[in-house]
Amino acid sequence: LRKLFLPALVVIAVAIAALIIWRFIPQKKAMPVPSDKPSLAIVYFENNSGDESLDHWRKALCELLIADLTQSKYIRVLSSDRLIDILSDLKQIEAKSFSARVLKEVAARGGSTHILRGGFTKAGEQFRIDAILQDAATMESIGSDRIQGKGEESFLSMVDELTKKVKAHFMLSAEEIAADIDEDIEKITTSSPEAFKYYIEGRKYHLTLDYMRSIELMEKAVAIDPGFAMAYRSLATSYG
Repeated sequence: LRKLFLPALVVIAVAIAALIIWRFIPQKKAMPVPSDKPSLAIVYFENNSGDESLDHWRKALCELLIADLTQSKYIRVLSSDRLIDILSDLKQIEAKSFSARVLKEVAARGGSTHILRGGFTKAGEQFRIDAILQDAATMESIGSDRIQGKGEESFLSMVDELTKKVKAHFMLSAEEIAADIDEDIEKITTSSPEAFKYYIEGRKYHLTLDYMRSIELMEKAVAIDPGFAMAYRSLATSYG
């Protein structure tokens, strides 16, 4: 009997010691978000190209812009997971476009002061992204931008360019924009549009709880780009 109790007592003693140590270790406090820091909700873009095979870029552009602008120390950006939750609750996750009412509701539920929306078109090999930044309360336009590039591979550089333009609409000076945290999007996501396509498709299956299909697509993404950290994180959550 003593042999049975001793291991249990050791485990309990270790747990108690760990709890005591943890309580006395100084804990880092989360830095509060400044009250005057603008908050931004970025929604899925519209595919105005007439080519349904490009539909994945609706969500991909949104995800890329969220990842890029989240780096900024001047803007608080609604996370893609929270956006998905809100759009799902509103039954708008597969909507091709969003009404002003839906945009206002997304901003309200996400605690966002601004909305960024837009669309893309295609003419031959040329792509164009149109984006508009709006005040979430009034839906008035604060600024709009148009970015052009050649081929799908240009979407990544267009996102980097659009990110800088969006920051300027928030009245950040050229010096503040230059000094802000802003790694190129391909460095914090992937340099491969194909890998990102698999990532976006994998996310869709993950949301419908089809984890096997999601894992299959994420594995394709990391096979193309072994350094694609976002895809690895999604794989980890799918494996659970």
